[in-house]
Amino acid sequence: MPGKEINFTIPFEESGLNDTSLVGGKNASLGELIKAGVNVPPGFSVSTQAYDYFFTKTGLNKEIRQMLKEITDFKDRQKCEKVSRKIYSLIESHPMPREIEDSIKKGYQELCKKAGISLMPVAVRSS
Repeated sequence: MPGKEINFTIPFEESGLNDTSLVGGKNASLGELIKAGVNVPPGFSVSTQAYDYFFTKTGLNKEIRQMLKEITDFKDRQKCEKVSRKIYSLIESHPMPREIEDSIKKGYQELCKKAGISLMPVAVRSS
């Protein structure tokens, strides 16, 4: 994304309905609730830019496209599951890029600071 700032993490209060493609509908709605004065526990989103960056930086996007070509009939459940397992293993075998890891750590530290707790328990939700 040349020339464009990449936001790997975004605090809930900095997102809203215009950011749905960046943080997902539920997190965008949490931002709107905060703006409306509703008491929402603090949190942050890992953005779709982090997802895109991971797949581009690792080159997995190209490898996965090749793997998907193995599926000639998407009704063939066994083949789809086999390719899906291979893709899952491939993703798991690649470490998260340092830039994303650092951003998540920073987001967590800021979350702890807002809450006044040094090690705040968190819940993680995946879309």
